[in-house]
Order: sequence, then structure tokens, then C-alpha cells
Amino acid sequence: MRVLLVAPRSDLENLDTEVSAILRSGLDVVPLLGNITHADLVRETEQSSYDILWVLAHGSKGGIVLSDGILPSSLLTSLIRNAGFRLVVLNTCDSINTAQMLQNETGAEVIATIGDVDDSTAYQTGALFARALATTRSIHRAYRQARPGGNDSYVRLSPDGGAIVRVGGKLTDEIHELVKAIYELKQEIALLKLRLEAIEKFEAPASQLSRYFAAIVTMLIVISVLAGMGLYLLATGGIA
Repeated sequence: MRVLLVAPRSDLENLDTEVSAILRSGLDVVPLLGNITHADLVRETEQSSYDILWVLAHGSKGGIVLSDGILPSSLLTSLIRNAGFRLVVLNTCDSINTAQMLQNETGAEVIATIGDVDDSTAYQTGALFARALATTRSIHRAYRQARPGGNDSYVRLSPDGGAIVRVGGKLTDEIHELVKAIYELKQEIALLKLRLEAIEKFEAPASQLSRYFAAIVTMLIVISVLAGMGLYLLATGGIA
């Protein structure tokens, strides 16, 4: 796993220590340190290929902080989409909104923070995750090993888990039910599509085709609403 480690100069107390731990973890790491601008990051992702983007920086709901200011989540998303990163680690404060956009629009797996995270927690979690990832080569196992006890600081967004995911190994009853409902609706849509294809082969009346089409559209709307509710719970603290 080839890692692009982005750590602009900042006042983060344990920045240098965490960078050192990641470099010594056993992962194949290329560090981008010091005075890092948006143009530097674009140029590096164009020139070389990486599996993982790892960001150690200040962050906000709007994006990540580089040396020349905030890189908006929208621009970070298009950069990651074009570079083809498999995993993005956002060890910054309050990165859940950025992470959700990244996962939804790029398909990359994302590890991010919920709200502010103190420097010691960020350092230890990052260092342990890097070492576990180098050892296990499994993002899921490494995350489970590295996350803090009673975790309410970090979240892992995975393509196979959809937009609503486990937080600290615990799910509220509300989110659990939403996840179940979404997967059940997806299965129903798959069945409806198969039936629609079968009907089309036999040139069924237009009215019958319309009914099946309307059912599929309704299912899609319900999934969107449920996913939105789940994200609202996740973002506003509806987490046990």
C-alpha cells in the first residue's frame, strides 16, 4: 500500500511525532511536509500513483487546511476521484462532512473524525492505525485495533457499508433500523427490475409497465429519505 502523507506545517502539538510514527510503520510512505499548497497537492497526485491519502492537518466542516488556506471539500473530492485513492485518512478535526462527500462521490473508503479530537488522541490513533495497517493489510482490522476505547471520535465510511456506518462499534436503534430498511428496499428494487425486464420481453401493456416503473421510483425516493435521516442522526449526535 503506497501512502501519500500530507502534513502541512501547523501548531499541532504531536504532528512531528505522528509523522515519524507513520514513516516508521512499515507502510510505503511518501511524505509531503512543510509548506504545502493546493497546487503542490494537485501536482503530486498527477505525477505519482498512490493507494492511500493520509492528511494530518487542521480541518473544518468546509475542508482541510493547507499552507495557502482551506482546500474545500468539493475540490478535495474531485482530486481524490481523479487520483483513484482506495483509502483516505482524515486525521483532522471535524472531518465527517468532508468524509461523507468523499465516500459518496469517489467510492473510496474514508476514516474521519466526528467533531474536534484532542491532539493526543489523534496522534495515538494515527500511529496505531498505521502500524496495524502495515501488519494486517486490512483497513477494517487495523481500524478496529486502533480506534479509541468507547470511541466517539472516529468513524469509518466504507463502500460496502453504505453511507450510514458503525461508529465506535455501536449503532443506535434508529440507525440500525434505517440500515436494515435500506438494504431490504434495495433487494426489493432488484426484484422489481428483474420483473420489469421479464415483462418487457413479453411486450406487456404500457399500463403494467408504468405500475412497475412507478414502484421502482417510489422505492428510490424512500431510500433517499431514509439515508438522509440516517446522515442527519450521524451528523447531529444521534449516536449512542
